[in-house]
Parts: sequence; C-alpha cells; structure tokens
Amino acid sequence: MTMDALLHQIVAHGGGFLALAQIRFDAGSLVLAVALAVIGGAMMRDWKALDATARDAALAYMLTLGVLSLTTGGDFGMPTPLSLGFWLKLMLVFVGYEVAIAGVFFVKTVLGGRG
Repeated sequence: MTMDALLHQIVAHGGGFLALAQIRFDAGSLVLAVALAVIGGAMMRDWKALDATARDAALAYMLTLGVLSLTTGGDFGMPTPLSLGFWLKLMLVFVGYEVAIAGVFFVKTVLGGRG
C-alpha cells in the first residue's frame, strides 16, 4: 500500500468518524441513555467497576434501541457488526457512558461519603 492510498483511507475513516459524531438523538433514546447512566452510577460500588459498568450500559443501549426499532415495524436498527460504523458508534456510546456514569458516581460519593 502506498503512502498516498494510506492517507486517503485515513481521511475517509476520519470523515466517517466526524459524521458519526454529529448524530442527533431523539427524545426516547436520550431518556434511555440518561436512565442507564443514572442506574449504572448509582449501582456502582467503586471506581474499579467504571469500565465494566459503561460497557454493560453501552451494550444494553445498543441492543434496546435495536429491539425497539423491530417492535415498531422497522429493521434491526444497528449497522452490521463487521462495519466500521458499528464500532465507531459503539465506541462513542461507550465513552459517553464512561463520562456520564463517572459523573453520577462522583456525585454519589461526594453526597454519600463512600467510594
């Protein structure tokens, strides 16, 4: 692979990542995301569990949205797991949950005095 082809591939993936970052969420998915973050942060016992909690919340979020789109008569609302878009969206959702759950847990430890 030439350097020119490699640069074109990097730019193409970078453009896809930026387009994915501009996803607009509807009210239902936003309520689901906030509920999962609050439940995850409230149920966490210590900071070591942050990665596992965010991972579980991200998977629950993606699967719930996929199943909800099936119940409304649409197709399974997720991209193919072998596509780059699926992994980029999952990574963005995971990082969002890392931040949100950490914030909820921080407030819980400050107010509750544990952590």
